[in-house]
Amino acid sequence: MEQTNNKFSLFEKYINKDELQKFLGFGNTKMCVFHKEYKIKRVKLGKKIFYLKEDVERLFNESKILQ
Repeated sequence: MEQTNNKFSLFEKYINKDELQKFLGFGNTKMCVFHKEYKIKRVKLGKKIFYLKEDVERLFNESKILQ
């Protein structure tokens, strides 16, 4: 694993499922579909799930912009 000067850099790369779910307005089932359909990487530590922010940002950047 690459070491950086910023000891919190790892934590800045992930977003908590609850935070993302609230932001998107999704329920638990939709979050599971979201992960599978859009190939968003996630990590499970105990009962907590974290999503890779880079994948979520990629999805937003690739999405159609509404006017």
